[in-house]
Amino acid sequence: SLTFSHYDQVPQNIVLSMLAIGAFSSILAGTLITLRSIRPLRYAIDKLQQITQGNYFDWVNTEREDEFGQLLMALRAMQTQLGFEVMDARDQATRTGRIKAALDNASANVMIADAGNNVIYCNPSLMATFKRRGDALRTLIPDFNSEQMVGQNMDRFHKNPKHQRDLVADLRSPHQASLSVADCHLNFTATPIFDEQNHRIGTVMEWLDRSEQVAIEDEVHHVVECARAG
Repeated sequence: SLTFSHYDQVPQNIVLSMLAIGAFSSILAGTLITLRSIRPLRYAIDKLQQITQGNYFDWVNTEREDEFGQLLMALRAMQTQLGFEVMDARDQATRTGRIKAALDNASANVMIADAGNNVIYCNPSLMATFKRRGDALRTLIPDFNSEQMVGQNMDRFHKNPKHQRDLVADLRSPHQASLSVADCHLNFTATPIFDEQNHRIGTVMEWLDRSEQVAIEDEVHHVVECARAG
């Protein structure tokens, strides 16, 4: 019969071979596990790179049910949200561009201010009007420069800025007023702008230059008065 001493006589090379096979199996198993981990990571990295390049609609495959599957599901959710946000932003930018192009080419004198009454836009027609009336306006605002209107606060046009700020803040409908200095006579209509939550986000102002009309009216009045006087 076999005894323990019989096992002691097993050739050493067989033992070493078994150990080598075990080690190789461990390495192979580790390699396979690593490959299973690397492939989905590389896939996720590739999808992230596509997203950074603006490709939001090459959908992430989320068929896996392990931890990597959860990672890919989160990645797809981010991909979907970013895609729709970017599309919405592009759509808004397109609409804004169309509005700006229309205002740029309008003959009306248009100014837009934000909620803090800071001028954020003046169309070319208004810039030309302010440049034409610059000398008169500088008697009211010594450092007035029509080329630097954007970024300035509308308070500069008013002797009582606080009263004007309160008036604009409470606007719910168009408000008409006038500005006269020297031979410059400007009428303007201020209309509040509201967002979807009915919060005031700014004011659009349309200016009308009546300087030439007022000059003609004054001349006619002078002629009539002279005629009356004989």
